[in-house]
Amino acid sequence: MDRIKQLQKEVNQLQKSYDNSVTRSVYHIGKRLRAKQEELKEATIVELSKEFAKVLKSWLSRAQIAEVIATNAEDIKNDMCASHNFCDANMAMNEAFETVLEREIVFYNSDDPETEDQYNADADLWSKAWKLAKENQFYITL
Repeated sequence: MDRIKQLQKEVNQLQKSYDNSVTRSVYHIGKRLRAKQEELKEATIVELSKEFAKVLKSWLSRAQIAEVIATNAEDIKNDMCASHNFCDANMAMNEAFETVLEREIVFYNSDDPETEDQYNADADLWSKAWKLAKENQFYITL
């Protein structure tokens, strides 16, 4: 998670430079900023997937995890995860989200349309981290 904090610091610095830059350098700073934001997003997805796996491993027995992995492998086209057979895996991901991002997930609120962009970004992180953890068999060697 130290890498995530470092990347977030770099993104914040680039954002300040971008906001304060003169027109001719905006393009170059903006390009670097977008690249750093993408690097931060990918690192966050990896950390979130690993933390999710860690939470599941603390909640489920080794036999249950083995069954989740086997069931997921049998039905690879299914977007669902067999971890739901043993726990509320959404709560496990929520716990991981709060640990890695040090905040709660933002849910869309129709009374506050400004939440939509953050909700979509959070939902994208959540989904991609879940998929990555599942694809990596929750980082367990059976």
